[in-house]
Amino acid sequence: MGVSAQAMLETKRKAKRRVGRLAYVWSGIKKLVGFQPHQFTLQVDGLTHHFHASEVVIANSAIIGLSSLRIAPDVRFDDSRFNVCVVRARTAWDYVKIAWDMLLGRQKRNPHLHFLEAEERVHIAANHAAPIQADGEFIGRESVSVSFVPQAVQIIAPPD
Repeated sequence: MGVSAQAMLETKRKAKRRVGRLAYVWSGIKKLVGFQPHQFTLQVDGLTHHFHASEVVIANSAIIGLSSLRIAPDVRFDDSRFNVCVVRARTAWDYVKIAWDMLLGRQKRNPHLHFLEAEERVHIAANHAAPIQADGEFIGRESVSVSFVPQAVQIIAPPD
């Protein structure tokens, strides 16, 4: 929810066909020019948190887009929890530093990233209409609730 969802929403199909995932990167860079962060209210397993951020990501898989970009080194899809990443970047340079730290596995040391974990439920609301995407699809604006359903999906994967 936030700036990357807005970039995804505004990326044209023609651009995606022409340059692939780079179209999202270009849209994201354009969205950062003059971007103002949102005020988010997060409820994570009943605890309320307030953040001024550019976006909030709920994940149960570490890979975001490219296999070399991992939201955090310890995010696993089989650990019975959601990982919530609050991105407090304000500039394109902040995002470059985040991407660099992701490549090096130093996400937890980046001052623009804040991590929370949830075992049951996450609710996110923004102070004004912020786009929300799920797995690349636009699903709404303003707020989203996600509940964890243990063992709802069986995944077969090679060992680490």
